[in-house]
Amino acid sequence: MSSQGFQQTQKQTQSLVLAPQLRNSLKILQAPAVELRTTILEELEINPLLEELPIEGISVEEERDSATDDERDADEELDFNTEYYSI
Repeated sequence: MSSQGFQQTQKQTQSLVLAPQLRNSLKILQAPAVELRTTILEELEINPLLEELPIEGISVEEERDSATDDERDADEELDFNTEYYSI
């Protein structure tokens, strides 16, 4: 007679699962400009809470100016009078 027994084994695996939001973010980052525009228009149609801002109101120069202002503020904070300190 052959004995038929039960055998128990363990197996451990590791897998990377991306959240749907992360998948969507990666898809948007990798999309060419034409496909990105199409995706944006589809999302605008699907979601009534989204609205498209006019491009005229967006300026890259304003962003650069505000960044340099922040850098100037940081530089001014580090500028201190050395006559009050002795080495």
